[in-house]
Amino acid sequence: MKFKISLTMVFILIILITPFHRELLSGKPYPDNVEVNLARKTVETIIPESEEFGRSSGNNTLIVTSGRKEFSEPFTTKLAVWLRAAFSARVDVVSQEELIGYKLPYYLKDKEVIVYYGTDYGRAPGEGFIKHSFTRIKSGETKLVWIGYHGDKIRGQLNSYGIGYGGVKTNTTPGTVASYVDTVANFSFRNRDFVYLELLNPELARVRARLENRPVVVSGRDSSNGSSTDSFYYVGFHPTSYIVSGGAHLIFMDLMHEVYGVRRNKSALIRLEDVNPTSDADKLAEIAGYLSEMNVPFTVSLIPFHLHKNRLTTLREKDDLVKVLTAATKRGGDIVLHGLTHQHTGETGVDSEFWSEKTGTPLEEEGYVKSRIEIGLGELKASGLLGNNSGWETPHYKAGRLGYDLFEAKFDLIYEAPHWNYDLGFLPYPVIRRNSVYVPTNLGYYRGDLSGQQIEEKLTKAGLLQELQFGGVASFFYHPNLGLEKLRPLIAGLIEQGWKFASAKSVVKEFTAAKISSTGGNHELQKVSRLR
Repeated sequence: MKFKISLTMVFILIILITPFHRELLSGKPYPDNVEVNLARKTVETIIPESEEFGRSSGNNTLIVTSGRKEFSEPFTTKLAVWLRAAFSARVDVVSQEELIGYKLPYYLKDKEVIVYYGTDYGRAPGEGFIKHSFTRIKSGETKLVWIGYHGDKIRGQLNSYGIGYGGVKTNTTPGTVASYVDTVANFSFRNRDFVYLELLNPELARVRARLENRPVVVSGRDSSNGSSTDSFYYVGFHPTSYIVSGGAHLIFMDLMHEVYGVRRNKSALIRLEDVNPTSDADKLAEIAGYLSEMNVPFTVSLIPFHLHKNRLTTLREKDDLVKVLTAATKRGGDIVLHGLTHQHTGETGVDSEFWSEKTGTPLEEEGYVKSRIEIGLGELKASGLLGNNSGWETPHYKAGRLGYDLFEAKFDLIYEAPHWNYDLGFLPYPVIRRNSVYVPTNLGYYRGDLSGQQIEEKLTKAGLLQELQFGGVASFFYHPNLGLEKLRPLIAGLIEQGWKFASAKSVVKEFTAAKISSTGGNHELQKVSRLR
């Protein structure tokens, strides 16, 4: 009896001290002074919403992970949402424990991309899954992305791709960065452990990222079928845990473009924020003229009514502003409706419109939300600007589930980062939810600081994103009441970095037109957008 108890205690001790189990069970970010997002939603809360992302027009993708949800969630569901939302992939998730017997060929059939997400150090995938997955690679039917643990179970297969398995190493150095090979970029790494690999045959394998000067992401091609393209990818860290701005998850997502055969433009975007009937028409005209001269498309975030202390001013009352807006739309500008009054009980532009700041709860009455949308569009029509409206921006990005359901039912473009529990705001890409494409403002807003600190911060972030090999967006917004001179340095800096400015509308069209092909990763055109 004592012997059995002793073995049990040893087993429990091993589980508790395993690096990644510490990572998952610890509620504290690492290091303590770094802002880290590690969502802990239950599977029951996450899964129903996750199906709403993407348009399921791309590659058939299967994610395989441990059935022990205390170690696989919310990380696996988050990964599934990323692939659906950013690539429109058709994604199924299955536990490795289900892949046995007759079920195994059924689950793997017609899958063009298989992702093994090894988050459970104590439970490895079965030999049947490993055998069938690598057989499909050799036949040219599938690409396999292996993430995290249990590389020791596929040593033989790794060797055939010119890759060696190193081991698991604990990350004990605050400020560690992952170097993205073939670029000059270093991305923040906050995971508490990682798998390191070895390059055995450079004719077959390529190191894609290094950590502590060791290969941590490697891709390879099969040595037996004469393939010239990589079909196997090993990612030695868990990209959907310990996420930070500018983090190593960006390396993973960039390489998934290669897996899916997708390439995006490197697009910079500017939105002129909170334009309303009391805005200075001359300052807006000066900025619009400058952007036009610089060949910089732009979007105006327009509030049709201004309300303050019971004084209501409407857009149609301001002929000078309407003329400037009309001219701007002819010089590279377009419009997104930014609520009706951008307020509920307070002042326009300061208060929220679909959220109570007093109670911290959404304003969910359907009639209220719908009427504000329709009156706002009506005011644009009365001002002759409706034809230039391309989408919607929620005031202060605050609304409830009903509100966003109604916004999405009306507009193809939602010009803001998505705000749900999947860290989609950390991705520098448009993402799809239901019928709408969300375009982020991932550089935030520019306060017009002439000291140079804000410009340096935003250009540093944009410069890191510029190193992504398969594209992305660098997007910000600016209040035109600050004037032109404070805007010039940021525009010039982004152009110097190599960014090409685009309108949000064009980014949406580019994104929705590309349907990921099931063969060779080529783009097929699919007309899905209602945008003009």
